[in-house]
Amino acid sequence: MTVNLSAQDRLKLWAVKNGQSRLIGTARQRVRIDDGNWHRLSLKRDDTGRISVVVDRDEVLSATDRSIQNFGGISFINKAGDWWVDRVSIATLE
Repeated sequence: MTVNLSAQDRLKLWAVKNGQSRLIGTARQRVRIDDGNWHRLSLKRDDTGRISVVVDRDEVLSATDRSIQNFGGISFINKAGDWWVDRVSIATLE
């Protein structure tokens, strides 16, 4: 997932497989997380490939991707600015 804090850009969800990346979805509106407050970001994927991204209880992105069968993990890449990750939880949803 990428977040660019410029005025026109929105949160984007990318899949990376075999060194290739492709855009899965883009948030419906700009997500403001640069206000100095803590925010909760949640990404959920069910067994049909439906993906939901929620920021502070509001779903901002939904997409479907069936290309990734075996979840290999997550990565955080920071190109500019300061940010912190307080907690990461990975769970199987039943």
